[in-house]
Amino acid sequence: MTAIYKRELRSYFTSPIGYILLAIFCIMTGLAFNQLNLQALESDLTGLFLFIIQWVLLVFIPSLTMKTFSEEKKLKTEQLLLTSPVSLSAIVMGKFLSCVTFFGFAMVFTLPYVVICAGNGNVVPGIIIGHYIATVLVACAFISIGMLISSLTENQVIAAFASFGVVIALILLNNLAATTDNVTLSVVINWLSFYARYTPFSGGLFSVVSIVYYISITGIFLFLTTRVLEQKRWA
Repeated sequence: MTAIYKRELRSYFTSPIGYILLAIFCIMTGLAFNQLNLQALESDLTGLFLFIIQWVLLVFIPSLTMKTFSEEKKLKTEQLLLTSPVSLSAIVMGKFLSCVTFFGFAMVFTLPYVVICAGNGNVVPGIIIGHYIATVLVACAFISIGMLISSLTENQVIAAFASFGVVIALILLNNLAATTDNVTLSVVINWLSFYARYTPFSGGLFSVVSIVYYISITGIFLFLTTRVLEQKRWA
């Protein structure tokens, strides 16, 4: 797993896509911080983190995960990977952790925003930590979904657009909960919503239920990805 992890992580820093993604991340978060905090004279970073999980991840995650398995097919290395002595679960985890690490590296570029707000207002450490933990948990869930989609197609563009579509659907699902008059439907949607589960963290509350929810979603999709590879190994 370690070898897969290092190889995948290195690939993001030895190809243009990694630097393009970091540039997009910095531009989007920088513009949002300027609009939501600097111009508004607001030290609360909740708006920025909500912008990240709703809109930055919409672009960042599909572009990050599209090549995890699709590229193996394109380079004709998929069979070599599937027949290697490394277990399929280790392969999936290695690729998953490399994506999470790269996203974590991108999140480091948001730390100056925290420092700026801390110097100009009352920043509650617990709330900031909650935002970071929840954002990474949401990203992990999206990454696992993107990896499953990538394992199902050899076309990176299709993988990216399919992942993009799933994230859009989750955003629309969240918006539906706020607009529907059906109380039961609203409760069900909120229970399923990635974004509703984020709310406790924005108030500095570490919701065990939300943490278990995100970890469970991530685990389910990583398991499904492993099963897809298992089918290909014996096909």
